Amino acid sequence: LLFGVHVARTKMGVELDRNAFRSYMPSVELAIGRVRAMKQDANAGAYYKLAGEMMAFAEDYSAASSILGEAIRLFQTENEEMVGGLISACQDLKEYCDRQSASGTSSRRKSKEGSGSGAGAGAADADAVAALGAARA
Repeated sequence: LLFGVHVARTKMGVELDRNAFRSYMPSVELAIGRVRAMKQDANAGAYYKLAGEMMAFAEDYSAASSILGEAIRLFQTENEEMVGGLISACQDLKEYCDRQSASGTSSRRKSKEGSGSGAGAGAADADAVAALGAARA
């Protein structure tokens, strides 16, 4: 539901509210700590996937890539028929995060470089929404 609201707003032309996702990070970090204390299986992997998605929208691409890598590792311990889509989605989003980390770009920087109308941010937001859409499929 939380992602759905943000994605719907971007489809209406509203810039992705990355500050909102940044404000969620203390809760995400707290939950990660609790999940780490649990059995590390595909259930934990599902939370790590969600945490990685949120970190990506918060533009913490390095942390997102790392936690998505953990999710992939945990999903790979299960029957591929059951988790193959989750693995693929995590890999796609991890690759996106790795590209963003390598380029050192963020939507905020692109927005400043754009025409002043936020066109660069819109493109970056569309890329992020598309990557997340693939991850949530």
